[in-house]
Amino acid sequence: MAPSTKILFIDDEPDNREIMELFIKTSLPEATVLSAGTLPGALELIDCNTDADLVISDMWLTRPDSAKIAEGNQIARHALSLEVPISVIVVTATPDAIADDVANRVTDVIIKARTQPDAIIAMIRSALDITS
Repeated sequence: MAPSTKILFIDDEPDNREIMELFIKTSLPEATVLSAGTLPGALELIDCNTDADLVISDMWLTRPDSAKIAEGNQIARHALSLEVPISVIVVTATPDAIADDVANRVTDVIIKARTQPDAIIAMIRSALDITS
């Protein structure tokens, strides 16, 4: 991994952001991790970091209602429109929250309920094409 590897992590839960940032930095010390917890914050973070190597975004910001699912899809579409690779986090094994135009272009789908920290690092390594 190049020293300039940049990962953007989007989740509305401050504890999730802090834990993932620490975990990613511990497992991938060369990575810079930036995070946001709101739709406006996420869009701004992506706009200011179009050189990011990967965006990881929770699809359900705050609560699983249609407005929040729409926000998750908006974040994904925005990252994709700027050609920033994105992986999305969903709550259930059936990622119905992901819009078809997003699902066909995301790097990976992470199921939150079954996610182990090592699985997230493996997904990041795969998305960034890191072999070691």
